[in-house]
Amino acid sequence: MTDVLTAREKIEFYDNEINKIKSYLKNLSQKRATAKGEYDKMLGIIAMQLRNGKSFMIEGKEIKDPPVTLAKYYAKAICWKQKIEMEKADTMYWNAVEILKSTVSQMSGWQTIFRGER
Repeated sequence: MTDVLTAREKIEFYDNEINKIKSYLKNLSQKRATAKGEYDKMLGIIAMQLRNGKSFMIEGKEIKDPPVTLAKYYAKAICWKQKIEMEKADTMYWNAVEILKSTVSQMSGWQTIFRGER
């Protein structure tokens, strides 16, 4: 009987954890989308500014009026901080997804034990 109670308690614990992770994932997905949007917006702004003759410094070198084919690459180089923030948000999101999968698996194991001992 104690094993059944332990299994039931574990199932309830993992169910609560899953709900917490789902809520956390919702928050992370918003942060992920925001970071991607900010990066894309900044790329567009920088590309337009480069096309309009604004100069930027990259690693101590002035970039001004680059060929159209290279403007995108320079814009990416200028927006490196936003890219890092976007990658961090993406990594945090996918790490939470993996934690959710692991927690679901653990709960599933306890459900199997619970069914077998009733």
